Formats: sequence, C-alpha cells, structure tokens
Amino acid sequence: MEIAATSAEECAATCTAESALDFWRYSSPFEHDAVILPDGCRDLILSEQAGRSRRWFISDLGHRGERVWLSGDTETLGIRLKPGVQIDDALLLTWISENGPSALMAGSVLDEFCRLHASTKEILDCLKSGLGSVGGAAARLGVSTRTLQREVQKRTGESPFFWMSLARVRRAARRLRGDPNPAELAISCGYADQAHLCRDIKRWFGVTPKGLLHDETLWRQLDQTGYA
Repeated sequence: MEIAATSAEECAATCTAESALDFWRYSSPFEHDAVILPDGCRDLILSEQAGRSRRWFISDLGHRGERVWLSGDTETLGIRLKPGVQIDDALLLTWISENGPSALMAGSVLDEFCRLHASTKEILDCLKSGLGSVGGAAARLGVSTRTLQREVQKRTGESPFFWMSLARVRRAARRLRGDPNPAELAISCGYADQAHLCRDIKRWFGVTPKGLLHDETLWRQLDQTGYA
C-alpha cells in the first residue's frame, strides 16, 4: 500500500462518499506523544512508516482526550467519517487489504461499507442544537425520552447524553479565546456556572481551560470538523 503520493486534497477531489466528512494528512518526522481530542467521529486511518510497516485501522469513538505515541518517519492519511455512521469494520478492512486504499478513494465506494441513515442524522442534529436536555430533544423529535435513548444507543453505541454533552463542550471550548468573560460564556453554552464548564473541559479533554488556551496543537484539533 503506497499512500505517500496521496494528499488529503486529492482524496477530497476523488471521493464522493456521503459517509465521509473530511480528509486529513499527518506527517511525523520524529517520535513523540500527542493528545487526540474526542470529536464524535470515527476515522479510517492509513499509515505507512518509512516504507517499512503499513497498516490500516478504524479508530474508536473517543470519550476523552487520549494520549497516543506517534512513531517517527510516519505518513498518515485519514478519512473522517460523519458522526453516527455505521461501519462494517471487518468487511471494510478486508476489502482494503485486497483492493488497496486508492480504489477506496474513488467515487462512492466507501458508502458500500459505511452508512449514515437519515433518521440518525436527524437525531444527532437535534441533540447538538442546544436544547439543553434529552427530554427537550425527544419532544422536538416527537418521541418519548425512553424511545430516544433506546434508538440512539442502538444506532450509535452511545447515549443521547453523550452526544449532547460532547457537542456542548466542543462549542464552548472553541469560544474560549474569543470570549472575554468565561462566566457569561458558560451560561450561554448551557452550563450552570463557570466551574461546571471547567470541570467538563477537564473531563472531556484532560486539560484545564487555561491549559487548553496555551496548547496550539489542541486548538488546531478543535478547529477541525467534527460534532458540534
């Protein structure tokens, strides 16, 4: 599998799959550790280390900032899938091993293995709209709270509260630099107070708001596409 000549821009130009949200590329010239922030998405990741080891895998749905070790001389290309996409993991990885990643980037091939049902998208869009409670989202969707909880768990493997909380903390974190009043920011984002916001940022991202403000690598991640 050769991915060195493939760019994220080339993937975006050739891949028309509805399940794909974005494409990214990362080059690591030296060994180091990094924190990966949860964004509500799973990624199909193709990695090659200086022509020696090649592998492809599908990331899990993150629940908190996860520290990972990145090997040196590594080229990595990722397809970020839309929140709520259901993946035939084993079938997809087997197909890539037999056909190569370039074939996967052509047209809508990815949609043969990854699907986002319209009803799932509607539910997740409602949960991130800032209604403030799972009950409020259920009322807008015209179902009971219990039905909503059951459907979201079945479709995504997570609870409605997971999706609502993730969207809220990502929205609030993105506004930290531009909002001079963190107490008002917390209230406007649906938190009880500033302390509540601080605890949520620490729980999801593993750093304090001050630590987040001073970490450019984390800010770049927050600027990327994801669930919010």
